[in-house]
Amino acid sequence: MTSTEQFSATPADYQTTIRVKASPDALFDSLTTVTGLAAWWNPATGSGETGGELKFVMNAPEPLVIHVDEATRPTLVRWTVTDCPFLPDWIGTKPTFTITPVDGDTSELHFHHQGLSQELDCIDMCTRSWNFYMTSLRDHLEVGRGHPYGSPADRVRREAEGRPMSPTAPFIHRETLIAAPPRQVFELLTSSSQFSAATGMPAEITAREGDAFSIFGGRVEGRQIELVPGQRVVQAWRFGTAHPSPWEPGVYSTVRFVLDPAGDGTRLVIDHTGIPAEWIDHISMGYPTFYQEPITKFFGPESAVV
Repeated sequence: MTSTEQFSATPADYQTTIRVKASPDALFDSLTTVTGLAAWWNPATGSGETGGELKFVMNAPEPLVIHVDEATRPTLVRWTVTDCPFLPDWIGTKPTFTITPVDGDTSELHFHHQGLSQELDCIDMCTRSWNFYMTSLRDHLEVGRGHPYGSPADRVRREAEGRPMSPTAPFIHRETLIAAPPRQVFELLTSSSQFSAATGMPAEITAREGDAFSIFGGRVEGRQIELVPGQRVVQAWRFGTAHPSPWEPGVYSTVRFVLDPAGDGTRLVIDHTGIPAEWIDHISMGYPTFYQEPITKFFGPESAVV
């Protein structure tokens, strides 16, 4: 890990500069793809390209919403926060990431959160959080393991600051290599017949955003939130009426399936957030049985849970 880094919060705005052993392109991808952002900061939906919109569900029902003003590979990413119900001070602020190559495989990132100033009540908390997540970004790129929202390291530092997470903060992260292209995996996740054939249980699910679904014989139900063919599926997800312990009305978690090309196949990345604390272990143990293993077997022996 690099030793050259600087964390500072100027009287005007929060700013920091870190040096990372990674190429500018790798750093850029970590700031503009939903899988990259989830690895060091927070699970996201949407697009990190210029003109896109990103939504981050954190410790509140309503998401942080960011408009991507500019994403110029591999040097500059500019955002504007358009909505943040749980932290209104952020609305209208402009996080900006400037990437500069240093030498070989090393890059320098200058992060300037314009508008996040000493005048805001949240400045101390936000300064600590950004310092933590900048280190998380560096660790993600240098050692392959970041410390995103809800991770053990994140929970420990929040406890130390006297800001424990809500009971619905835990999340599940799973990755599986599938011996089929992303388009076919997307079709399985949005087709009643294919999902039923893979899992061996009744399913009613469509490829239309906004449609309700019922899978595993009604044990799980929800709604399709975002569908990007061949790229991702985002669902509101809950234990349904056929489950022995259905969740209370109005209680939903969020599941995001990201389909990354991996050679001739797909790396299926699953992030499940907003799970009631009493169910985190139960659901985590069920993923191999109900999702990963049936899907890998459906597409053939070259698939593998990783």
